[in-house]
Amino acid sequence: MVIGSRFCKGNGQDIPAYRKIGMKVLDITTNFLGGLCVTDTQSGFRAYGKRAIDCI
Repeated sequence: MVIGSRFCKGNGQDIPAYRKIGMKVLDITTNFLGGLCVTDTQSGFRAYGKRAIDCI
């Protein structure tokens, strides 16, 4: 499974501070509850392999 991030290599500089704070709160909450380390949980880009789809 692949989850895209808008913040790789300096991207995401044009996002307003209040949105960055909100996204960070969602990232921390999602990572805590899901037991994962994802830097941009709200990116919207997801790619799944066949094994991952079979598990869903």
